[in-house]
Amino acid sequence: MQPRYEWAKYILELTGWKGKIVPVKSSDFKTAAQRPEFSAMNTFPLKETIGYELPDWKSASQRFLGSN
Repeated sequence: MQPRYEWAKYILELTGWKGKIVPVKSSDFKTAAQRPEFSAMNTFPLKETIGYELPDWKSASQRFLGSN
């Protein structure tokens, strides 16, 4: 599965949306800017540098939506 599709599907589940979501490729959309296929950031040095570890995407999404 595509990471953005997984994220969108998870957010819609958290919000109780009952529609249909269909995975598509980014290349299916024409945009002015070129986009990388995979653009996740590596947070590895963050904890060692500032002593804080970012939550995983599911926990962060729940916190943002207030559905912990």
